Amino acid sequence: MALTWQVTQQDTLRIQDRANGGPVIWVCAGILLLVGAKFGWWLLLALGEMARAVLHADFGYMFTYIFGLILLVVMTAAFVLPGLWMLFARSVVEVHPAEGYISEMRDYVAWRKTKRHEISEVSAVRGTHEVSQNRSNSTVEKYRLDVTLKGKGTNEFLAAQPDTRERAQELGALIAAKIGVPFLDHTLKRDSYEDFRYER
Repeated sequence: MALTWQVTQQDTLRIQDRANGGPVIWVCAGILLLVGAKFGWWLLLALGEMARAVLHADFGYMFTYIFGLILLVVMTAAFVLPGLWMLFARSVVEVHPAEGYISEMRDYVAWRKTKRHEISEVSAVRGTHEVSQNRSNSTVEKYRLDVTLKGKGTNEFLAAQPDTRERAQELGALIAAKIGVPFLDHTLKRDSYEDFRYER
């Protein structure tokens, strides 16, 4: 699920992004689903054997293998459910200028968590740049857009993680304009997010 955003007819800015993790979470989800599919295949075979036992009234076979069948169900669910969560978990932020609030939602497939902030609580929108090394020692560049709230300390929430500087600057400026606050663009600075984390 790639980062997307749109302005609705009601002037609401809706931003939809994958939950934190990026490509790493896709790989983990794929591994879990592959293992879960293997257990699922064994489960189907076991159900077929169980159906034949029922048709032939072989109750000895049924009682002998019922615990194995239950174990296969548990193991299939233990891999498939987290895999689906990782694959389809998403983050949605909506800016409602007319109503005067911002909502942030984390959709975890089976349940959703929503939090609401008044626009009057927002002090700025900040764009940052982070550089890291992956296992193959190649450079990975990440961008973040955080909505900073007023008050003591660092109180903020993640709005989006664009894949390029241009998209980060475009979306960051749009969010700030909708809220009516400054856009603090630090995307040109190397490791600016690490600097902010250090300042905390």
